[in-house]
Amino acid sequence: MALGRLRALVGIQVGELAARYNLDVPDDLVAIVPSEAGWFFERFQGPGQID
Repeated sequence: MALGRLRALVGIQVGELAARYNLDVPDDLVAIVPSEAGWFFERFQGPGQID
């Protein structure tokens, strides 16, 4: 359970840093970033691929 919480916290931080500095993020890190509607990583997803 603690590992899941850590993964969620790191995912949010990676997403915020990538959005702020317009960074490309490797696929393995994209998997842990939240993909909420209207959030940064929608640009990396194809149509209809919101997790």
